[in-house]
Amino acid sequence: MNTNKSCSLLHPYIRVINASGCNRLDFYMYNTMIAAAMEYGRAGKYIKCERGLATFRVQSEDQKQCANLALRLETGKVFTICAVGRQEQMRLFAIAEPTQRENLEYGHLRICNLWPEGEKINVSTKGACFVGGLKFSDVTRYIEMQPGNYAVSIHDANENRLLLECGEQSVRPGKFNSLYILPPQNENDAPTAMYTVDAASYEGFYL
Repeated sequence: MNTNKSCSLLHPYIRVINASGCNRLDFYMYNTMIAAAMEYGRAGKYIKCERGLATFRVQSEDQKQCANLALRLETGKVFTICAVGRQEQMRLFAIAEPTQRENLEYGHLRICNLWPEGEKINVSTKGACFVGGLKFSDVTRYIEMQPGNYAVSIHDANENRLLLECGEQSVRPGKFNSLYILPPQNENDAPTAMYTVDAASYEGFYL
């Protein structure tokens, strides 16, 4: 077993994702802008933060849509802060990122369902379902996978209808990735997917 227990971070870190129905959002930590005009389906870089209670805000360019979040940040903790929902339903949703590094001979993939209006979903690859009945805001553990290329598809959990082909992802040894399922940008569109490289992928003291 190839194990490295932690990536030994000296600070808290956060990053932001636009998983909302708005195409361009401004993200703030306290009153400082940390991401400007972020497009739908984009993730920012990790940002080093100070310890303590932090407040975050997101707003659309016309300032008609806004959401707030208070989050306690501690040394070694990492969060991805996602803007989800449309118009007055917009909110900020924090997802904790484990930094434990174990079984590094495998790749690691987790699924995050950020589709508020969607039904429960099943996630499949190579003809087999490996995550079932995932509802909005569910986040799986990191699943160990043999290194290689995987084409992931999303089906509805009840009728097994194909909802989305997520494309092919390269799963590499010792790397930790998330697959985010995002809502359709417009009501008549299909959902979309986004892969990220997560905090536990990084060795050493800093992201």
